[in-house]
Amino acid sequence: MSQKEQERLSSVNNQLMYFLQDIEQMSLFFTKDDQVREILSIDDKTPLKKNADYETVNDLFDIVLSVKKWDVNIYLIGLNGDRYFSDEYLPSAYNDIRENWGIFRKAQQAKGSLAWDTNYSVSSFEKKDVVLTAGRSIIDPKTNEKLGYVMIDVKDMSFASLYKPSEVNAKEQFYLLDKQGYLVTSVPSVNESADAVDLAALDRTLSGDSGFMDITWKDKPSILSYYTSDDAEFKLLSIIPLKTVEQQDNLIFNLTWNFALIGIIISAWLAYYLSKTVTRPLYKLMFLMNEVEKGNLNIRFSSKYNDDIGIFGLRFNRMLSRLKSLLQDSYEKQLRLQESEIKALRAQINPHFLYNTLETVNWLARLNGSSDISKIVVSLGDILRYSIRKGNNMVTVKEDLKQLQNYLTIQEFRYRDKFTSQVDIDEEVMERLIPALIIQPLVENAIVHGMESKTEEGTIHIRLRAEASGMQILIEDDGVGVDPETFALISADMVEATSFETLGIGIENVRRRLYLSYGEHFTWSLSTEPGKGTRIEIFIPDHVKEGNSYA
Repeated sequence: MSQKEQERLSSVNNQLMYFLQDIEQMSLFFTKDDQVREILSIDDKTPLKKNADYETVNDLFDIVLSVKKWDVNIYLIGLNGDRYFSDEYLPSAYNDIRENWGIFRKAQQAKGSLAWDTNYSVSSFEKKDVVLTAGRSIIDPKTNEKLGYVMIDVKDMSFASLYKPSEVNAKEQFYLLDKQGYLVTSVPSVNESADAVDLAALDRTLSGDSGFMDITWKDKPSILSYYTSDDAEFKLLSIIPLKTVEQQDNLIFNLTWNFALIGIIISAWLAYYLSKTVTRPLYKLMFLMNEVEKGNLNIRFSSKYNDDIGIFGLRFNRMLSRLKSLLQDSYEKQLRLQESEIKALRAQINPHFLYNTLETVNWLARLNGSSDISKIVVSLGDILRYSIRKGNNMVTVKEDLKQLQNYLTIQEFRYRDKFTSQVDIDEEVMERLIPALIIQPLVENAIVHGMESKTEEGTIHIRLRAEASGMQILIEDDGVGVDPETFALISADMVEATSFETLGIGIENVRRRLYLSYGEHFTWSLSTEPGKGTRIEIFIPDHVKEGNSYA
């Protein structure tokens, strides 16, 4: 408590220093003003001149007092007999200049600096609210001649406004003493003499800068705190009854416990709130994630709040929906692939037996000198061996073209002069990987649908071109073209096309396997004109899908 009182006295001291500096600036204003010096330097004046000087000085008073809110009176005392004052009347002490007495003596000794004088005890005819006077000599700087004095009376209310005891300290007494220990003023009782303070305690306060001590004041145990102003001109004292201090301590103790209790209640509420809005939703999310790990994708997170946890839960739900959709898509593609494999297995009809049978026919044809039959059988056997091979579904372009050549050999014997084939391949694509049996079904489609119904000989062009990020496959014929209904089926979107069974094993199988291998990253373009031919153009990228994701 005493430490807090020291801090309060320090704050009062700062305000006191600011106030005293204001008083000093007021006095400097008048001692440095050229008009004031001129007015006080003229001895004999006409009534008109005196009236003009009176108006001039009153204007100066108004200027100074309008910007300063302190309750003070200002007096200009000229050695030429002029007297000017901001109050309603001139105190008798300022009417006659007694340079060897009071504030005049102190101002003269100060030689132009500001002097202070305690003025609390005045006669009963004077206003008793003046507690302090500041005086300064007015000197002509050119002649160094003294022209008079400026006196500033400070009223008790100015000091009272600096130090306002709180309601808690209503029984506190405050003193302002000068450096000799004489009373300047006291608050709240202006008539409270400093003699009430023990002389030993008073001596200790005058010799020290700041501190506090236990004293007996008005027969009651009390605490005296004191503080010295920065310029050591004044001493600030406060006296608080010990009982009041104890009441304040009890009040602080009770307030501390009340705030602590309120803090505990708020902390408990915050803990409950955080548990409800943060911790519990997090545990719920952890539980849902465990369910997802077990394979349950039908769960969803629900939240009442649109906070970070709620947004996180919303994105968690979106992730589950997307994951479920991808798994369903992958499952459906896998079923289609299995269906294609089953169809291929059904079509094989014990291919090993057929292959051995073809080898027997080949040797019989050779023994009988039938080279054409042997050539056809050998080509058919290679095709059969290629179709029943095991291992990776991806082959080089070179391998697939070899089987295409076997197929064309057989078809040229079958159709004789019905068509001719032209194969144009970039050498740099020969070692690139493509799904097996991609080109042959497209050529077969060109022969069956384009050349069989053509009356004259036709031509099938097969071109493979290297591109920057993949390869272009072009199958073009000059046959009879494709009818509009079939063209619509072939041009349908891939998702729809994979469900069509009317296209036959050729185009349907190729498109399905390209879609399963490259997803949406391959392109398919078909154009036809009745009577003039059909053109199929395919672009496939360099990489294929790994599992269910594009690599």
